[in-house]
Amino acid sequence: MTDEQSPLERLERMGFCKVGEWRLESGQAKCALIAEANSQNILYAFVVAGLVMYIGKTAQPLKKRLYGYQNPGPTQSH
Repeated sequence: MTDEQSPLERLERMGFCKVGEWRLESGQAKCALIAEANSQNILYAFVVAGLVMYIGKTAQPLKKRLYGYQNPGPTQSH
């Protein structure tokens, strides 16, 4: 059996599902979550144009973790 699935399809096969999307609002990236906002201890992935760009894990609620990406601290890149 050959595996001709895309990286996104592989993630979905492992149990990942779409829970939100990033949008540009007034020049700033904002994440709109549609599910799992309060889930903790989960893996999350950023997928762009079908390609997996990043996989992370958070012990805190997902919405709080993503808030950190939307509002980087003074020592983090913008």
